[in-house]
Amino acid sequence: MKIKDYKAAARRLLRGKYGILIASQFVQYMVSYTVLTVVMIIFGSAFAFFTTDNEVMKVVTAILLAVSIILAVLVSLFMTLGLNKQYLNMCRRGYVTFSDLFYAFRPGAHPMRYVWVSLCMGLMVGIPGLLLIFLAVLGSELAFGSGTVGMVAGNLLFYAWTIYICVRYAFASFIVIDKPEKTVMEALKRSSRLTRKRRLKLIWLFAISFLPWCIPLVLTLGLAALWITPYIYTTIFLFYLRAEQEEYPEESYGSASTEDKEVTQ
Repeated sequence: MKIKDYKAAARRLLRGKYGILIASQFVQYMVSYTVLTVVMIIFGSAFAFFTTDNEVMKVVTAILLAVSIILAVLVSLFMTLGLNKQYLNMCRRGYVTFSDLFYAFRPGAHPMRYVWVSLCMGLMVGIPGLLLIFLAVLGSELAFGSGTVGMVAGNLLFYAWTIYICVRYAFASFIVIDKPEKTVMEALKRSSRLTRKRRLKLIWLFAISFLPWCIPLVLTLGLAALWITPYIYTTIFLFYLRAEQEEYPEESYGSASTEDKEVTQ
């Protein structure tokens, strides 16, 4: 299938479903925004305690602040997991349910695997990427007596490495939702196999095919995202399901899909 075929299929699938998807996005934004606001209030209040001479109070405040930030990140990731579950089930079943938004809080969901996959991808991008920048700047200093050339080259290498990792493991977070019996490492390996022959298509899908939609996003001050985001998500999940079907036809979408046996082609 060509990218335009996935996009056409996504448009057909989305008919009559925008209302519940937009409502889900709104709930996710509001929950994440509320939690972030609470953390910012705690963060602002913490400065008063950091200026005191009471070392115990400083330590307690730092711990509470760290816990608040971690909880905010977890809530945001859990809600994103729920959105992904909605799109996954919609693309497979042909219909969407609002309750899937809270999938992370169901028994057997393993939401922390979703968190660990996100963390692993961040580390795989960040650590080697920063090392590339450091080596490029160091080499530029030794060769030219200036780090400017190295900084430019290092940033280009960093971007190239980021694209490679994001494309190679693009489906890892989907897999830990779709196949809850898979470990984080198994999800990463499976994603690598699914994307191996499809990486150029994925780059086109992610970075280029939806680029014209930036115009309505700018003109509507971001409001168009309520309609564009479901379109993008649905297209990507249809791409993922097709890749699963082609690479693992014997699994029929896997034992983890016992609640999703109806498959929409």
